[in-house]
Amino acid sequence: MRGILVKIGLFLEAHVEKIILALFGALSLWLLFTWVAFSPNKVTLSSGSVMSPGQVDQTINRVYAPPVEEGLARTPEKKDGYQPKLDAPIDPNDAVVQSIRGHLDQGLMGLYSDVLAHLPGLSMPLPSRGGVLSGEGKAYRLPPMGSVRDIQAEHIRAAAYVPAEPLSEDLDYESALSEPNDLDLVSVQASFDVAMLRARFYESFASEALPEDWRDPVIAKPVFTAVDLQRQERLEDGSWSSWTSLSRPRIDQYADVFDIVEDVDLLPPGGVRARMLKLNQESLRMALLQPEGYAFASSYEEWYPPALHPEYLQAREKEKFQERREERESRDGALGRPGRGNDAGGGLNERTGGRGGRGANARTAGRGGMEAARGGGRTVGRAGAQRGGANPYGGAEGAGRGGAVQTESDMDKVLNKLREVLIQPGTEIEDLDELVFWSHDDHIEPGKTYRYRLRLGVVNPVAGTNNMAQEYIEFQNQAILWSEFSEPTEPVNIPDREYFFVRDFQEADGSISVEVTKFYLGYWRSEEFKVARGEMIGHVVEKEPEEEQTGMRMGGRGGVMMEMGRGRDTDEVTSDPIEIDYTTNTFFVDAVRVDDWGHGIRMRPKNYYTALYSNDGITLQRIEIGSANWPEELANIYGLIKKAQRDEVEDFKGFDLGAMGRRGVTSGGRGGRGVYGGGAGLYEG
Repeated sequence: MRGILVKIGLFLEAHVEKIILALFGALSLWLLFTWVAFSPNKVTLSSGSVMSPGQVDQTINRVYAPPVEEGLARTPEKKDGYQPKLDAPIDPNDAVVQSIRGHLDQGLMGLYSDVLAHLPGLSMPLPSRGGVLSGEGKAYRLPPMGSVRDIQAEHIRAAAYVPAEPLSEDLDYESALSEPNDLDLVSVQASFDVAMLRARFYESFASEALPEDWRDPVIAKPVFTAVDLQRQERLEDGSWSSWTSLSRPRIDQYADVFDIVEDVDLLPPGGVRARMLKLNQESLRMALLQPEGYAFASSYEEWYPPALHPEYLQAREKEKFQERREERESRDGALGRPGRGNDAGGGLNERTGGRGGRGANARTAGRGGMEAARGGGRTVGRAGAQRGGANPYGGAEGAGRGGAVQTESDMDKVLNKLREVLIQPGTEIEDLDELVFWSHDDHIEPGKTYRYRLRLGVVNPVAGTNNMAQEYIEFQNQAILWSEFSEPTEPVNIPDREYFFVRDFQEADGSISVEVTKFYLGYWRSEEFKVARGEMIGHVVEKEPEEEQTGMRMGGRGGVMMEMGRGRDTDEVTSDPIEIDYTTNTFFVDAVRVDDWGHGIRMRPKNYYTALYSNDGITLQRIEIGSANWPEELANIYGLIKKAQRDEVEDFKGFDLGAMGRRGVTSGGRGGRGVYGGGAGLYEG
């Protein structure tokens, strides 16, 4: 008996998996038949019959569906006396007329076809109902748009006042809550032949060659409606991505107004005519074609169009060189040039003196070219004179009480060039021959390379009508007439904002010395860390508190949000943060010895270490240890960063739109260079 049990046990042990599979197979078959093939779910109807779900579907399709389909296919019968209000005349005594302003002889749809004629107090001339937008029998030929040319792109990196809340037509950039933050901005500039476009529009819509009842001088004036800035990104394999249209910058309060709508059926009520009237406003025209740049908080930066920004940088470097030279002469006890005495624009102290106040005493010369003057003083222009009655744009060489001859500075020359291309208030399309326009890209990722192209759009004044010649019928519903695209710009390389450089390897404990550099609040900052195997490179570094700290400090990683009130003293905000986050999210794995041969005619053995690191815990990367072993590109980046760090870290300047500030001189408020009349940050205490 015991032997039989042993055999049974051995049999079960040898075939246990087959037995289990057989049991699960039988269970599955039982579930299939009892719950799928013969479902236990039944539905009891009001008639008392019991049906399965499948039988319910069959009954619905057979009994109930045919009458419903027949009813849907039947044309509804109109009730006696019914008059549709959508497109048929409405009785003046109808109750709906009491709440609607305007004529309803064409029904409710008639209000949309002639919406502007019912607006009260509308004084500007409109085409008549028999004109080009509502007449028939006309066949206009659309004007060719031409092409955009002379495209340029310029990248700027600095700390700027970035809006902390969405802007709108009722909330502009200057009034919105903003905070100093690092910004990469690419501005793209191009030019367009407006005289040619104006002549072509006149020829198409108002020339003597057209029948007299076709001529319409209102639509013969081109109205700009869109600036289409497109971008490509360089991919890892060196090819370029497809072109993508960019949204308007975050500081554009009219971003919704300038949305590109090409289908006339998607335009707001009023259609093409309403859009022409709205976009013909002076403020919208300037904001579309020549939008203001960001207000930079960094004292060393100011926005200029791409063609002029390099000249601005050169002029600023000359000013700095001149300041350093005069400070050096002052320390040596020099009296300075004639006309540059103590009254040559020197402020009351080093805080109140403007950058242009270059007296013999360096302590009264000051360097706050954009700062508010304290104690009732004034600061006028970058090189302007303090209380000297000099050129409000600067350039007063000895404009003190001695009345020396004024000369034009390099900064003045840049400003004069800007004024030549700006659309001035009161400028109409008829006043322009050559249009210089630009757009901004503030949706940039550091470490990438882009290139750009531009095109310009004008309202199609006969879109949505039957007034086009047959060869232009494809543009029937196209609300925008586009120019040809410009040529692509040269590639624009956006450097990273954070790098780390491995300087040394300690064989004793296996650690490395790493210098982490980060662009933060307008300046390159550096910190050295000792990192062991498995540790993350970099961490938050908090600055030791000083005994006397005045003003508002930019604390934390994100800075302090603030509303830049009118007339604030610029010393209230500083670019010197309390703490800086040097965290790199990169882990040091190990250091590996490399035996190599040096380059050149005489090849010699070269031994060094390379550090292995990882950003994701999976992929290993390497970087050479020691500045002598760094690749040329990495060594060049390190040299550029160190050169930038030699510049003095200056406090932030107040909110200032700089060269594009249209408000000019302000009293007790934010200053602007005021190319329309005003000094650079002219404050009255």
